[in-house]
Amino acid sequence: MKKDTDYADEEKDSQIKQHRRERAREYLIEVADLNSLIVKELRANPNGLSIDEIVKRIPNYSSEHYKDAINSAIEDEYIELVTRDDGLEWYRAILLEYKEN
Repeated sequence: MKKDTDYADEEKDSQIKQHRRERAREYLIEVADLNSLIVKELRANPNGLSIDEIVKRIPNYSSEHYKDAINSAIEDEYIELVTRDDGLEWYRAILLEYKEN
Protein backbone atom coordinates (compact mmCIF):
# COMPACT_ATOMS: atom_id res chain seq x y z
CA MET A 1 0.00 0.00 0.00
CA LYS A 2 1.29 3.42 -0.94
CA LYS A 3 1.85 6.01 1.68
CA ASP A 4 0.62 9.57 1.36
CA THR A 5 4.23 10.68 0.92
CA ASP A 6 4.56 8.35 -2.09
CA TYR A 7 1.56 10.01 -3.74
CA ALA A 8 2.97 13.44 -2.91
CA ASP A 9 6.33 12.47 -4.44
CA GLU A 10 4.62 11.20 -7.60
CA GLU A 11 2.61 14.41 -7.85
CA LYS A 12 5.76 16.50 -7.38
CA ASP A 13 7.60 14.46 -10.05
CA SER A 14 4.66 14.92 -12.40
CA GLN A 15 4.67 18.68 -11.82
CA ILE A 16 8.43 18.85 -12.45
CA LYS A 17 8.07 16.91 -15.70
CA GLN A 18 5.19 19.14 -16.79
CA HIS A 19 7.23 22.26 -15.98
CA ARG A 20 10.19 20.94 -18.01
CA ARG A 21 7.94 20.14 -20.97
CA GLU A 22 6.47 23.64 -20.83
CA ARG A 23 9.94 25.24 -20.66
CA ALA A 24 11.10 23.12 -23.61
CA ARG A 25 8.01 24.10 -25.60
CA GLU A 26 8.59 27.80 -24.84
CA TYR A 27 12.25 27.47 -25.85
CA LEU A 28 11.33 25.86 -29.17
CA ILE A 29 8.82 28.63 -29.88
CA GLU A 30 11.47 31.27 -29.10
CA VAL A 31 13.96 29.52 -31.41
CA ALA A 32 11.37 29.36 -34.20
CA ASP A 33 10.61 33.07 -33.78
CA LEU A 34 14.32 33.93 -33.84
CA ASN A 35 14.77 31.70 -36.89
CA SER A 36 12.12 33.75 -38.73
CA LEU A 37 13.69 37.04 -37.68
CA ILE A 38 17.14 35.92 -38.84
CA VAL A 39 15.84 34.75 -42.22
CA LYS A 40 13.95 38.03 -42.68
CA GLU A 41 17.05 40.07 -41.78
CA LEU A 42 19.24 38.05 -44.15
CA ARG A 43 16.77 38.41 -47.01
CA ALA A 44 16.98 42.17 -46.52
CA ASN A 45 20.80 41.93 -46.73
CA PRO A 46 21.64 39.86 -49.83
CA ASN A 47 25.40 40.05 -49.22
CA GLY A 48 24.88 38.29 -45.90
CA LEU A 49 25.75 39.06 -42.30
CA SER A 50 28.20 37.78 -39.74
CA ILE A 51 26.91 36.29 -36.52
CA ASP A 52 28.02 39.48 -34.74
CA GLU A 53 25.89 41.58 -37.09
CA ILE A 54 22.93 39.26 -36.61
CA VAL A 55 23.23 39.57 -32.82
CA LYS A 56 23.47 43.38 -33.06
CA ARG A 57 20.38 43.58 -35.24
CA ILE A 58 18.37 41.02 -33.28
CA PRO A 59 19.50 41.32 -29.64
CA ASN A 60 18.28 39.80 -26.39
CA TYR A 61 18.61 36.08 -27.08
CA SER A 62 21.05 33.63 -25.55
CA SER A 63 23.94 32.23 -27.57
CA GLU A 64 22.16 28.86 -27.46
CA HIS A 65 19.09 30.43 -29.08
CA TYR A 66 21.18 31.86 -31.92
CA LYS A 67 23.01 28.57 -32.45
CA ASP A 68 19.79 26.54 -32.55
CA ALA A 69 17.92 29.06 -34.73
CA ILE A 70 20.76 29.30 -37.25
CA ASN A 71 21.25 25.53 -37.38
CA SER A 72 17.52 25.08 -37.89
CA ALA A 73 17.44 27.65 -40.70
CA ILE A 74 20.41 25.97 -42.38
CA GLU A 75 18.79 22.52 -42.07
CA ASP A 76 15.56 23.89 -43.55
CA GLU A 77 17.62 25.46 -46.38
CA TYR A 78 16.50 29.02 -45.67
CA ILE A 79 20.05 30.24 -45.09
CA GLU A 80 23.57 29.10 -45.84
CA LEU A 81 26.95 29.54 -44.22
CA VAL A 82 29.45 31.18 -46.56
CA THR A 83 33.18 31.51 -45.91
CA ARG A 84 34.44 34.71 -47.47
CA ASP A 85 37.84 35.14 -49.12
CA ASP A 86 39.16 36.71 -45.91
CA GLY A 87 38.16 33.60 -43.96
CA LEU A 88 35.22 35.17 -42.12
CA GLU A 89 32.01 33.18 -41.88
CA TRP A 90 28.86 34.90 -43.01
CA TYR A 91 25.27 33.78 -43.27
CA ARG A 92 23.25 34.47 -46.37
CA ALA A 93 19.61 33.83 -47.25
CA ILE A 94 18.93 31.23 -49.89
CA LEU A 95 16.70 32.96 -52.37
CA LEU A 96 13.92 30.78 -53.65
CA GLU A 97 13.39 30.71 -57.38
CA TYR A 98 9.82 30.48 -58.55
CA LYS A 99 9.11 28.81 -61.86
CA GLU A 100 6.13 29.85 -63.91
CA ASN A 101 4.23 27.08 -65.67
